[in-house]
Amino acid sequence: MVEEIKKDEIYKLKNIYKFDIYKILRDSLGSDIANGKKVVLAYIDNYIVKGAITLNIDDSSIHLNNLIVLSEYRKKGIGTILVSSAIKYGYENNFSSINLSVREDNDAAIKIYDNEEFIVTSVKSDNIGKYFEMTKDLDKKKIR
Repeated sequence: MVEEIKKDEIYKLKNIYKFDIYKILRDSLGSDIANGKKVVLAYIDNYIVKGAITLNIDDSSIHLNNLIVLSEYRKKGIGTILVSSAIKYGYENNFSSINLSVREDNDAAIKIYDNEEFIVTSVKSDNIGKYFEMTKDLDKKKIR
C-alpha cells in the first residue's frame, strides 16, 4: 500500500535511509513537506516501509527524486508501484509534467521509466558518470 508521508511521520523512513542521511533529512524534509515543496510516497506492507520516492514540487511540474526500494524487496514491482503512484499524484494535482534524472547504468529504474512512457530529453555527465534527463507530460486525456 502506498501512502503519503506527513511531516510528523518522517520517522517511518528510518529503515530506508542510512542513519547519517536520515538525521540530515529529518529536519530539512519535514520543513519541505510542511511548506509544500516535497511529497514523499512510501510503500508500506505489514508496517514495514519497503520503498519510497520523493517528489520535489514546482509550480507546474514534479521532479522525481530518491526512488529507493530496500534490496530484499527489489524485483517485486514496488518501484513500479511507487512511480505509478507519483504519476497519479501528478494527474490528480494538475501538474503538467514529471521529470527526473537517472544514471545510465541503473537498468531497473530505466525500465520502469520507459514502461511509464518517460522520454529522454538529454544526456549529461558529472564526476560520477553519465545520466539521463527524462520527462513525462501529463496529458489529461491519458489518465489511467
